[in-house]
Amino acid sequence: MPNLEVNSKEIKFSRKSLLNLYLYRKVKGNTNYQKLLKDITEEECLNLGFLKNESNAIVIPNKRTFNYFVSRNKKEIAEIDKLAEKILELATNNSIVLDIEIVTKTINDHKQKI
Repeated sequence: MPNLEVNSKEIKFSRKSLLNLYLYRKVKGNTNYQKLLKDITEEECLNLGFLKNESNAIVIPNKRTFNYFVSRNKKEIAEIDKLAEKILELATNNSIVLDIEIVTKTINDHKQKI
């Protein structure tokens, strides 16, 4: 688990990093924010655009801040949902496994339909 500091009081997060986090979350199929915080790596956080603080901990938004951002940016979120769907579709069509949890969920959903 990376050295994360969940914070929203003193730091304003860039719009790009929050949109990247939303897309990351959709593509990974992660619906639980706390699980996301546990599973995400330091390198992934930095790639998403989050920065380190003075104590060298990566600072990412808390759940409330993230959800507030999502609720206030419906238009962009709808576009990112389409983008995530397209990414997953292309990965599926080209037999690329992005995340084992998504594959397991898809298989289970398919089995339930049959």
